[in-house]
Amino acid sequence: MIPDPDLVPTYLRESLDLYAERGIPPGGCLLALLSGDLSAAFARADPITTATMPAIARYIVNRLPHESYGSPEVVAGWIAWHRARGREQIDTASYHDDAALLAADIFAAWADAEGILQLPPELIARARSLGIKTPEEE
Repeated sequence: MIPDPDLVPTYLRESLDLYAERGIPPGGCLLALLSGDLSAAFARADPITTATMPAIARYIVNRLPHESYGSPEVVAGWIAWHRARGREQIDTASYHDDAALLAADIFAAWADAEGILQLPPELIARARSLGIKTPEEE
């Protein structure tokens, strides 16, 4: 049975779709669910997510690429593959925009921190030299 996507709250569905299409890590609950850790998923879930967990699980199984979920290693590999792909696209672009490279590095740091942005000092220094405010400064 193909799940009705309307049973999954829009914000969760969009987060799962971004993860599937671009490797952008979702929040802690969905990340735990994708990794196969149900107890952590329920521990991190808000009441709406808890109530719709069966529909979310069906959505993942029926709509996301099978190679994108199942264990922490698979999820980390999916994110890393997308990150490497994004870096290749930036590196092979017809322009080498320092700000675009910085944005990719900031995203990588964010992904490594599972959504908790803790930027290394060298990235903060690069951002400041380009006149870019980091999320920590906003």
